[in-house]
Amino acid sequence: MTRDVQFGPLIAFGLGGIYVNLLKDVSFRLAKGLTRNEITTMISETKAYTLLRGYRGEKPADLVSIIEMVARAALLVNDFQEINEMDINPVFAYKDGYSALDIKITIDI
Repeated sequence: MTRDVQFGPLIAFGLGGIYVNLLKDVSFRLAKGLTRNEITTMISETKAYTLLRGYRGEKPADLVSIIEMVARAALLVNDFQEINEMDINPVFAYKDGYSALDIKITIDI
């Protein structure tokens, strides 16, 4: 998430790391009023979605919990205007839940 001066918080979803630059695998939405249906569409616009649905015999990831994570992040950055940037990366998705290994939040006081 990054906060735009004019539009407010902007949420990004994608593979992350070098893959954002290499594969251009990222989708964006404004956090304000972001619905679970919009989050689902946002996720489905990425190549990561193919992996999350299950690929080459891998079990599908728990998309419901990933959608909920993005929704909660959107609520958080809407409620706290002090948050300028937030990066949750990497997130490991499992068939039941997920793990966020690193979270960086930059605030403006």
